[in-house]
Amino acid sequence: MYVIPRKKRKSEAIEKSGKLFSEALHNKDYEKVALVVFWCVLKEFAYEGIMNALDYGNSFYERKKFRRGL
Repeated sequence: MYVIPRKKRKSEAIEKSGKLFSEALHNKDYEKVALVVFWCVLKEFAYEGIMNALDYGNSFYERKKFRRGL
């Protein structure tokens, strides 16, 4: 049985902050490391939260449309 491998999830926020994170870690600037991690996590959660809210709203609309027979 052949299984198609899943694509790795890489977001824009992680891609952009990767180099900055590694440079700050190399220079032992731990405050900058913490800021990069904080903002990256914040961007990811904000994006995921917005997408989940839109999905929920769309599914609510579809169920409402189905019930009314539109």
